[in-house]
Amino acid sequence: MKVKESGLFGLTGQPVIFASDVSHTSLHKAAMLLGLGTSSIIPVKSSSDSKMDLDDLKKKISQAKNEGKIPFAIAATAGTTVTGSIDPIRSIADTAKENGLWLHVDAAYGGALIFSEAYRDKLNGIEMADSITFNPQKWMYVAKTCAMVLFKNRGVLETDFRISAPYMNETDFANLGEISVQGTRHADILKLYLSLQHIGLKGYRELLHESLALKDEFIKQVKQRHYLELSGEPDTNVVCFRGVPHDVDEAQWDHWNLELQQFLLNEENIFFSLPAFRGSRWLRAVLLNPFISNTLIQRVFEKIDEFYEQG
Repeated sequence: MKVKESGLFGLTGQPVIFASDVSHTSLHKAAMLLGLGTSSIIPVKSSSDSKMDLDDLKKKISQAKNEGKIPFAIAATAGTTVTGSIDPIRSIADTAKENGLWLHVDAAYGGALIFSEAYRDKLNGIEMADSITFNPQKWMYVAKTCAMVLFKNRGVLETDFRISAPYMNETDFANLGEISVQGTRHADILKLYLSLQHIGLKGYRELLHESLALKDEFIKQVKQRHYLELSGEPDTNVVCFRGVPHDVDEAQWDHWNLELQQFLLNEENIFFSLPAFRGSRWLRAVLLNPFISNTLIQRVFEKIDEFYEQG
């Protein structure tokens, strides 16, 4: 309540949040909106599979305390944007609890795995989160905008965030306009409700399984080619890979992958994004379209072979 009424000026140190160095940029935007500044997001090293390094997390928490900073939250990621990786949420939750920190899980993409009995264990520990971001506009195929944040204790919103609007009637339900940044809003929940009614939990489970099977086929095709490499093993249906042709100077690999991207777009009308990752350019495939088939994936890799053989 002190911060709510008086702002951050009365604090003795800088409040800080810990997040993986491959977490989404929205965390930095949130820090700016809160008045904390982007420097309040302390990056934690990630593994070769782009998962938060627990040892480095503990090290960074201890270091921040020694520097007089005020750790207050950890943001774990369930489905990184570039590589589709999921942090070890349960272990991160244990660390948050040991240090008395708020645990937020950015499950904007990977949260949909909860609908699959076969794959929901990838989200193991998410039930320990204090808050969760989830965007049905991603893996649930709902037209944007459809995004939400879930809280373990809704009462926190009322006590720490609520600004009463005097022109509103008193009600028994939470008025989102009084407890969130946005006031008037569209009925975005209607799109989610209708999608659940039309597709159903069984339908979503089948869509998830089909896209993950396509991801497996895509990875198999990458591994069969010596001139391609994966960024790591993804937990979702996002695959990050690149060409590493040994007959091309390594300094030219970024340009080679850019040309491959354009070749596939022109020849097959297939688009892979080209994000910067680990100091290089990688190709990123999202196996989301339910009309993708193994045959299409195989044809795409035949075209990649064609591009490679052209030199």
